[in-house]
Amino acid sequence: MQIIMKKTLLISICFIMIMSLTLPVHTQEAKEFNTKKIEVNIGVSDIFAKNNIIYPYYYIDGDYYLQYVYNDYYRKPELLVGIKFHNDKGAFRLGTNFNFNNITTKDSNGNNEKSEFKTFSSKLNLGYEWHSTISRIVIYYGLDISTSYSNSYFKNEYSTNFEQIVNESTLNEFTVGVNPLIGTAIFITPNLSIGTEVKFTAEYVSGKTIDESSGSPNTNETESSGIRTHFGPIGFLSINLHF
Repeated sequence: MQIIMKKTLLISICFIMIMSLTLPVHTQEAKEFNTKKIEVNIGVSDIFAKNNIIYPYYYIDGDYYLQYVYNDYYRKPELLVGIKFHNDKGAFRLGTNFNFNNITTKDSNGNNEKSEFKTFSSKLNLGYEWHSTISRIVIYYGLDISTSYSNSYFKNEYSTNFEQIVNESTLNEFTVGVNPLIGTAIFITPNLSIGTEVKFTAEYVSGKTIDESSGSPNTNETESSGIRTHFGPIGFLSINLHF
């Protein structure tokens, strides 16, 4: 009986010692995540969008016409870079992305047709988020103010029996919007996490299209403006470095 009591007492003492050593470790581990002041984000948005370029033009009687005014109809994966400045309750957010394409196609069927398509776009986001940290998991929500600029240029050349025809179209677009957002991140180490987020975007859009043709003496200018809304991105993944 005494031997059993001694063994039980010994096991109890060992258990208490293990718990006393383990508990501070868990407490410290729960507090060490999401305590850094600076966070750098490198992400890819619209992961599940088709990564191809569709010319936003259609062809009627020898001329090219702009089919859609806004490039946002054709989403594709884009690289995003951002930074966050943390305090006790949340973080100030700053993010940007750039996109550039320059594609030329040639047709050697006899009419020497050549098409050139160039696009450039940039976007800036500035906002604030509130977050809640549970061990390694962070859940946050917030609001971004965004502004963007994009330029698209399309040029088509082809030969006829009489002359060389050149058609050109240029689109400039400017936006200002608000973006409520929600996201989450999981810490791998105190200095590394991966995350995802989704936004609802409501923005004012102003655009101008200029169409020119060597077969016509007139330059056609079209201005447009309005409100555009959408959810996005179509899949988003970021790698976050915490300092």
